[in-house]
Amino acid sequence: MVKRFTILAIAAVMAACSHTPATTDTAMTTVALPTIVRAQPPAELLTPLAVSLPVFVLPGDANATSALDPLGEQAFKVLLIELTSHIKAWRAWAGTPARPP
Repeated sequence: MVKRFTILAIAAVMAACSHTPATTDTAMTTVALPTIVRAQPPAELLTPLAVSLPVFVLPGDANATSALDPLGEQAFKVLLIELTSHIKAWRAWAGTPARPP
């Protein structure tokens, strides 16, 4: 019985080793994949703002109305106008709808 099993096992191993795999043709194929292209914003949006920052004053100052003197308030108003226009320009460039006030 063992002798038959051994002969059968050797025959099976020899049969498995003698098998030649089927050959297949391999060809290189090119697949185009979409890639993300970052949009470059215009140069005027990349330049830093050129406004002067307001200088805060002490609350006890006679000219202070909102912790700013009149020149500081004017500079603060100009800063707010510049920042909001800059934000609107970025939103317009990006196609983002403006937020309600």
